[in-house]
Amino acid sequence: VSLRGKSTKRQRPSARAAAAGGGGAPDLPPYWAAVGPPVASRATLSVRKGGEELDSLPIGEHAVYTFGRSLTCDVQLEHASASRVHAALVHAQDGGLYLLDMNSSHGSFVDGAKLKPCERCGPLRDGSEI
Repeated sequence: VSLRGKSTKRQRPSARAAAAGGGGAPDLPPYWAAVGPPVASRATLSVRKGGEELDSLPIGEHAVYTFGRSLTCDVQLEHASASRVHAALVHAQDGGLYLLDMNSSHGSFVDGAKLKPCERCGPLRDGSEI
């Protein structure tokens, strides 16, 4: 899974329910999220910009990882087009990893395709770009 074109800051995992607060955003964790340690416990997120890998973030320890401008997000996006709580990566009970748009203002994309507000996409595969 790759995240391209956005600056990010690492943040310790936070209370996901508090991070998700906001008009119309889905509840976190969703009912279909993994309970207990995720199956894909060695999953990583490769942060890229201009084809260059800037960082690699482990995303296998928790069922949900939030992305956005808010300090409560697990990964902070320093970009004007990012919502306070923009999207979430969710390890599902079926073992898949899904991107969930959190009703963001400018939308979330997987491999160039825009998700509908509050829509989940996946399971993601190795090399998917979000």
